[in-house]
Amino acid sequence: QDVQQYCQRIQQERGLVCLISRSEGETPARIVEALQHLFFEGLEVSGGIAKLVGIVLVGDVALPVVYNETDSFPSMFPYTDLVRPAYVFDAEQERFIRSSVSNPQAEIWHGLIRAPGDGAEQMEDLRQFFYKNKRFSEGDPQYSAFSKEIGFHDHFWEDKAFDNEARRWYEKKMQSLDRLFHFRFSGDWLKELSS
Repeated sequence: QDVQQYCQRIQQERGLVCLISRSEGETPARIVEALQHLFFEGLEVSGGIAKLVGIVLVGDVALPVVYNETDSFPSMFPYTDLVRPAYVFDAEQERFIRSSVSNPQAEIWHGLIRAPGDGAEQMEDLRQFFYKNKRFSEGDPQYSAFSKEIGFHDHFWEDKAFDNEARRWYEKKMQSLDRLFHFRFSGDWLKELSS
């Protein structure tokens, strides 16, 4: 019930959100199929069709394992990258393999909520989380007033995920700020930017 209330609060704020919890026999490939259907076709609700904008995975939901030329690793990306997927399910190999898509991006937001442990202990931890989350959403000072903040930056993965073409254009823009600021445009500069 706490999970359902959480889902309803998110849907009121953000739109159609798919709540995925562990279900025996559900494979990542079938989950991706369902998400693509909800994203492209939507779900009929009173007042029209609601399109998927996000997912929240709760508990021990199977994550896709993606394969490229050199590595394999679990990833949320197949669940969120739905329009031009970077990883597609190959039924013959029964795994997600890298596609030829360049500059992939996630079209929906996601959350992953997993409590440590298993069984009753895990369920109680999840129940406590959703209880505290509800209190936070309601503005209860015991759960929403913090004196400290945290910032997290993952240099390693951000650098690997950064699009080199975007980086090149960003660097050119930074090098051109003086020209842009003083409106100094020329044909030579255009050629330089185009190279």
